[in-house]
Amino acid sequence: MKKIIDFEENKRLLHAFLQDEIRNMVKTTLEEIAKAERDFYMEEEKNAIDPKDESVSKNRMNGYYERSVMTLWGKLDHMKIPRDRDGSFRPFFLSRYQRNLFDLSEVVVAMY
Repeated sequence: MKKIIDFEENKRLLHAFLQDEIRNMVKTTLEEIAKAERDFYMEEEKNAIDPKDESVSKNRMNGYYERSVMTLWGKLDHMKIPRDRDGSFRPFFLSRYQRNLFDLSEVVVAMY
């Protein structure tokens, strides 16, 4: 009887551990995708600016803001979402005020 209890307890602990690891991998991947997308966005914007035009704003990277998001793998707390000074950048997978990411198929396809 003791071995059955140990097996069930170990199975539960392994399941919880794997869920946490998957959640951390998803969070890290989404943060990296958003950062790469912001870097690309800023580079494109920089290349589109006419250096002779003084009226064009000089948008810059402006750190990160934190957002908690629900996914199929559970809640991702304190995701670091990159931002720019103008507030014009948004990651393609996270629209303004969005708190649920249950359809990540677009993100998976975009990774390839």
